[in-house]
Amino acid sequence: MLTLIILLSHGLSYWITFLVPDGIAETINAVPGRIESLAALLASFAFTMLGFLAAVLALFGIMSGSSLLARYKKHGHLATLLLVIGITMVELVLTFAFSISLYFQPLTDSYARFLAWLITTNFVMLLLSTLPVVMLVKGTLDSIKSE
Repeated sequence: MLTLIILLSHGLSYWITFLVPDGIAETINAVPGRIESLAALLASFAFTMLGFLAAVLALFGIMSGSSLLARYKKHGHLATLLLVIGITMVELVLTFAFSISLYFQPLTDSYARFLAWLITTNFVMLLLSTLPVVMLVKGTLDSIKSE
């Protein structure tokens, strides 16, 4: 299941690279300060989302006594979810590193496509890793209300 999640999220994100027009690097490089702004934007996105995922992981501490979480763990879904969150965090660190590298190397069309793919993959993986946690929290809250 994990392989399917990874392949679908990364494969679908690949199609976004076809939307990046040829010559985008020249357009961005032509305006002074634009590369630095792009690098800062991407780096702050990646770091902010890392903090968000840390908060999501903290929710597991709140739900530690939940029967729903115990069922997730029993069926192996929790391990898969934590692995997806871990992969997402690694990808966000890579996004941060590659965005910072824009300060040291010129932007090319292929690098712009790579960054577009990486950011799109980040969004997809963030959705795949946080939506199950939101549903777990909702299920835990519903079970608390019914008791």
